[in-house]
Amino acid sequence: MYSRFNIEATVVYSIYQWCISNRYTPCILFMPSVNNNLPDRLVRLEELVINLSRKAVQKLTISNEALAFSSSFSGLTHNVKIWFVQLAAVYGLEVGNGVTMYSYPFARVKRATINRNTINSKTNFKVTFCINEEFETKP
Repeated sequence: MYSRFNIEATVVYSIYQWCISNRYTPCILFMPSVNNNLPDRLVRLEELVINLSRKAVQKLTISNEALAFSSSFSGLTHNVKIWFVQLAAVYGLEVGNGVTMYSYPFARVKRATINRNTINSKTNFKVTFCINEEFETKP
């Protein structure tokens, strides 16, 4: 018997592995909500970019419905869960290449080109970049 993975989980995992293999910073663009267990100041934003690098998150898991990880924001560790229906894109920060998700409720990001500081598309929308803190490695 084998387990079946949905397409979103497969795409997110593939782009994440591609970023790691090419030494890019894997990032996700999504619409935050109170169900994500993020700090209040981030939940109020329309859209948010999170760094998924191994230095920025711990315990990253990708299931059929969501991705989950631990990350530090303003010195406090949060166990974050992001549902695939909230995802707009997963991409490599340095090159801006990746995949946009059609299940995202705001289809205006379909043809977006993502780069380090801005998102350019045919329609304007507000995006806030959040650099989550890197975990300290203890000897």
